[in-house]
Amino acid sequence: MRMFKQKYGVVWWLGVGGCLALAVGCQSEPRNYWPEAIATLDPTVILDVPLNQPMNVTINGAFHARMGFDSGQSIAVMVNPTFAAEMKLPVVGHASASDGKTAHGASIDVIQVDSITVENAVFPNVQGIVLDSTRSGINQRGSLGFPLFETCLLTLDFPHNRLIARAGELPSGGEPAILPYTLEQNLPVIEMTIADQRMSALVDSGSDEGIVLPKAYAERVPLNGPLRSAGHLETLFNTMQLWKADLKGEVHIGEIVLRNPTLTFTDGFDQPEIGKAFLKNYAVTFDQKNRRLRITSGSSE
Repeated sequence: MRMFKQKYGVVWWLGVGGCLALAVGCQSEPRNYWPEAIATLDPTVILDVPLNQPMNVTINGAFHARMGFDSGQSIAVMVNPTFAAEMKLPVVGHASASDGKTAHGASIDVIQVDSITVENAVFPNVQGIVLDSTRSGINQRGSLGFPLFETCLLTLDFPHNRLIARAGELPSGGEPAILPYTLEQNLPVIEMTIADQRMSALVDSGSDEGIVLPKAYAERVPLNGPLRSAGHLETLFNTMQLWKADLKGEVHIGEIVLRNPTLTFTDGFDQPEIGKAFLKNYAVTFDQKNRRLRITSGSSE
């Protein structure tokens, strides 16, 4: 999912099957947060939980939920309408939405949250949105997104199934596994090369696919055979088609090289993406303060 950059922007949600464009009339603000006490041997760690399971979340100290995390969700928290009505959170703005093909017919509320507690870590002064995501298969009361961890190191350790948030920064140079990244609509985008084509790709832990390209890119990269149908992707408002094809060449992401991998193509998005089918072999650490990303085989701890 993608959402607003500064005052306005867009939302994408690939992890639950599709994309969503959202224009929001509000601004995000920097946050500082640290729990008062954490039971850990490492005092820099504020959160260490299983990556593939929903986390225990408390909103405003009173309302409890189980929520998963998606690096492709560009708003700190999304809650479903029933949960939002129960909490009676103040609405501070409104949004209109589209999945890139179909416009959402109703206005989406932007809400203000005094605090979100994830396990023992406390995040004050958070903005979120209210959206019904059941069409795409999410039956939780909400989900957490990339901006929630904007002032700490966030590690998604797929081989060891850990999500770890901690104090600190990644070193500024000298480590080949550390790459710069940019923010597009509040989401992490890195450079990669496919054959001789250099392109930017969203790092989306919510996408079940590996390397996803817009269908038009099938004319730009060498393929070992024609596109083959690979089913459909359910979005919040629509259904989009998927195709697969094997690359005739290499993919370079930092120091990682993939030879002749299978690529996914879709007619629904205009941004290349890197999802879980690729990330499952790596630990990825985001330093949002300095816009650095480290990707290593196994744990990065």
